[in-house]
Amino acid sequence: VQASYDATSFVRFHRASLLDKVAVDRAIGELSNGKVVITRTGVDDEGGNVFSFQLYQNFPNPFNASTTVKYRIPLNGYVSLKVYNILGREIRTLVDGFREAGVYRVVWDGKDDRGMQAASGVYFYKIHIGEFEQIRKLLLVK
Repeated sequence: VQASYDATSFVRFHRASLLDKVAVDRAIGELSNGKVVITRTGVDDEGGNVFSFQLYQNFPNPFNASTTVKYRIPLNGYVSLKVYNILGREIRTLVDGFREAGVYRVVWDGKDDRGMQAASGVYFYKIHIGEFEQIRKLLLVK
């Protein structure tokens, strides 16, 4: 849409979309001096940008019986979240499938994919969503 500042007509938008790296819809905040102001609608409860991928530190850490892993995805997509031992061997798949945009929590009970209790030690959990990957460390103590 092209318009000049002194135009006698206007265009009313109810919604706008911006294509950026995560292709997230954003709300129009206001029309100011002939320019549309797009607002980012928020910050999460931990100070993070709600339009970004995030893999949070597990809690509790170190853990004994179970631990919770929280992650945020700003768009729908295929999510893979796996636990690896110190040698880099995959021991447990926590998430493997399509998820809608949002915040998720998954509990790891300290067992491998065969249902066997993992040994005490350092482990890594890795999330993979499209081009985004992030790894964090956790400690299992028995």
